[in-house]
Amino acid sequence: MMLSERDTVPASGTAGAVPEVLFVHVPKRSGWYKPLDEMMSINYIPMGVFGLCDLVNKNGITAKIRHLGLELILGTGFSVVEYVRTNHIRVVAISLHWHYQAYDVIETARRIKSASPETVIVLGGFTASIFSREILVSYEWVDCIIAGDGERGMVELARVVCRDRGGYDAVANCVFRKNGEIIDNGISSLTDVNALADIDFANLSYLEHYTEYRDYFKLPMLWSINATVKENRRRQVGGAASVFPLMTGRGCNFDCSFCGGGARAQKKICNREKAAFLPVAKVADTIEQAVGFGYESFLVCFDPDPSDSGYYRELFGEIRRRGIRCGMGFESWGLPDDPFIAAFAETFIREKSYIALSPESASEEIRQRNKGYFYTNDELFAVMELTAEFRIPVLIYLTTGLPGEMRKHLEMNRIFARRLRRNYAHLVSVIMVPVQLEPPSPMYETPEEFNITTFRKRFADFYEHHRRTDSNPFTHLGYLSHAYRDINGDTAAFDALVKDERCRNYCSIPVKLFGRWNIPWLSRLLCTMMHRRWLRKGFGRPTMERQTFR
Repeated sequence: MMLSERDTVPASGTAGAVPEVLFVHVPKRSGWYKPLDEMMSINYIPMGVFGLCDLVNKNGITAKIRHLGLELILGTGFSVVEYVRTNHIRVVAISLHWHYQAYDVIETARRIKSASPETVIVLGGFTASIFSREILVSYEWVDCIIAGDGERGMVELARVVCRDRGGYDAVANCVFRKNGEIIDNGISSLTDVNALADIDFANLSYLEHYTEYRDYFKLPMLWSINATVKENRRRQVGGAASVFPLMTGRGCNFDCSFCGGGARAQKKICNREKAAFLPVAKVADTIEQAVGFGYESFLVCFDPDPSDSGYYRELFGEIRRRGIRCGMGFESWGLPDDPFIAAFAETFIREKSYIALSPESASEEIRQRNKGYFYTNDELFAVMELTAEFRIPVLIYLTTGLPGEMRKHLEMNRIFARRLRRNYAHLVSVIMVPVQLEPPSPMYETPEEFNITTFRKRFADFYEHHRRTDSNPFTHLGYLSHAYRDINGDTAAFDALVKDERCRNYCSIPVKLFGRWNIPWLSRLLCTMMHRRWLRKGFGRPTMERQTFR
């Protein structure tokens, strides 16, 4: 729903020349989730897009960024189709990083190309890279795809189109059509992290309405279409008013069964052999730049070497040396060591910070089978004790439906969660998040090794799923685990089992009582009340027609 007259939205954005290259962020415009009703997801712009926009500008070609979801929320009446047509934009670059965006990205590209046939439509990101050939074969309005790392290829493509410098044959990492054939230049360019030192990843001025982008999007990363801005912001959690996703490196050294960004995936998509950190000074510069744009806290999801915290301790020391006061949400792939925890507590504003631990399962057997970096429950509880001493807020993430998991493991998870909730006052929540099938995760690539059946094998399968009006991140996972023998291969029964386990025991609708967030029964009650409210307002069910952007 667009803003009502009672909502006040400050004006912000970039002024200046019409861009030659327009980077467009296309969220998943519409899905359905009981407490939020119709919702928009994938609202964060991928971290690399700001860097690509900056790099194109620094090479003498004007580029800007538009966020179609933000334009919808603000009720600006913005039509990317008309904007591109009337301003004769030369290149429209759309990130198709997450498969959840599949339908909206393809449909937005189609509408732009129909109105502006001369505009070059280029896609990038992990999902576009994985399915580059299929996308170009199936959707004629997509002109090319920059696969893998996009820095060099995006600049070369912009020069080809905007400065008439040759053809696509010389564009790094480019997959394109030529004389009716699909040409793949291969992954010839892998960006060295040290080469990123001259690129700005937090220059928000490239984005129209950047102050609203900063203020509107944080956890949970879902936006209720039929609620007001005020109502949506009231449901957000965490002590910080704004959270900036911070790039500290690229790659991965491990392979979790369910992850589409692990070591083997990085090799396939980017030809990257191992993870690498950005220079500490560069990351600190990005933090300072983002703070200058009004950000209060940062989110890091890069922990490729949990056994050695030296890099992050150096970074935290640099943040203190520069006198930067901010929060930090750190998503740990492994377990943080004692020096990391001490340095974290010394560096960041506690009320705006947390450390997230992802054991995935209370069962060490299931964890070892599915998680690339293994640790024991005793080791996890030792970290809980130390973070309690430093009074650092902690989140715990579990995943249900993993290969090998059986009903006995569900009970183990419940006992595990009760112990955590009972014993640790600094625990913010135990969050259960099922994982949809992710290409090209090990589960996707070799399902037989995990005793699962998968139902999304091509890009078209993801496109059709996310075209559904009832799709959301928590149901219809795209696979069936045969470890649950009692459901006899019934896909609907598997989806229902996962959904019911999450809703009954790990409802995470944010509600706070006596200083605690972690009250599942109260969250379930609030969920029911929210749904009844939607029904009274004439909503409460998936829409009849799938909406997307103009």
